[in-house]
Amino acid sequence: MAKIHILDENLINKIAAGEVIERPASVIKELIDNSIDAGATEITIFIENAGKKKIGIIDNGCGLDEEDIFLCIERHATSKIKEAQDLYKITTHGFRGEALASIAAVSKMTIRSKPENANEGIELIIKSGIVKNKNIVGMQTGTEIIVEDLFFNTPVRKKFLKTEATETAHFLNVITNHSLAYPHINFKFYNENKLIFESPKVASRLEALLNLYGYSIKDDLIVVNKKIEDVNIEAYFGNPKLSRKSRDRQKIFVNNRFIRNTMINAAVYNSYKTLLGVNEHPMYIVFIDLPAEQIDVNIHPTKIEVRFVDNIKIKNILENVFTDALQTSEKINPNIKLKTYSVAELKKEQLSNIALELEQSSVKKIQNYSLELEQKSDEAQQKTENIELAITEKSAENLELNYRIIGQ
Repeated sequence: MAKIHILDENLINKIAAGEVIERPASVIKELIDNSIDAGATEITIFIENAGKKKIGIIDNGCGLDEEDIFLCIERHATSKIKEAQDLYKITTHGFRGEALASIAAVSKMTIRSKPENANEGIELIIKSGIVKNKNIVGMQTGTEIIVEDLFFNTPVRKKFLKTEATETAHFLNVITNHSLAYPHINFKFYNENKLIFESPKVASRLEALLNLYGYSIKDDLIVVNKKIEDVNIEAYFGNPKLSRKSRDRQKIFVNNRFIRNTMINAAVYNSYKTLLGVNEHPMYIVFIDLPAEQIDVNIHPTKIEVRFVDNIKIKNILENVFTDALQTSEKINPNIKLKTYSVAELKKEQLSNIALELEQSSVKKIQNYSLELEQKSDEAQQKTENIELAITEKSAENLELNYRIIGQ
């Protein structure tokens, strides 16, 4: 009897959910991505019990018709790509066709959607990935998705969830990241029916950043806007006054996708060099925009990482732009000018310093020796004067004695 067997679809979806849905905030990240891809300019998010009881999202995007609303919860069903070549020029956030299927597999989900040209919307009631009911509903153009009892059929996953405060903080982090990348979208976030965050529609990323972190930091930001070849860089660096003990104000976006990248992070820290104290971390928000075919976003289930086609080129461009920005900014410190060294220059500088130290050391030794000789000369002179004085006094005594003898 064969030991290897094909897994059933329900189990496959749960495994996929384990890769994509790490925690409740992972759900809203995927749903926001879909709303943005649908062209939404108004996105409202609401949660209960830190997302464990309920997660909801409402947008004013293009909506789904009846055929698409059934397809959207199938695995590997997507409108974003059609053939293999499309993987190398992805311009949307979603493309795998896994998110909704994965979420539906581990929750009780309700989807309502209406495209602009339809008179009514469609509602699907789904449990463990299976459609239980379909209804006709009245609604505005857009989509509403409600996810309830997340991980109800995978209780082991619930054990790994953190406190409500921690899980809610993850929601807020996901939403604020999107608000920075998409300043033209109005985001609202409700926790237990209370509005705890809203990003109004603004004209620029800088305005979105200041709305998030406060206008008080504006004068301490170094703003970078550069285009090198086909790489556009928009970055905001905090001067050392804005440095922190944590890295919570460090964000990197590539083509408006929030990512983590050690190379870009290293480029930033190399640019700050010695401007930061021990255990101090700079504030920086970096946006990099480049042609889609120059990056590969298909390397991680949650799309949190990307790979650059020409890693060395990107690294060199970023280090040069970042360092130049800090060198020329008076917001750092008008008296501080950074200098970069090649290996050869560094060796030459080290040798010069060593030679200078030797020269200074030699001069000091000579000065000390001269002083020592001078002191010894003074001592010898003093001894000579004492001897001469003693001889004079002795001669005077002898002369007086002679006078006495002659007188007698």
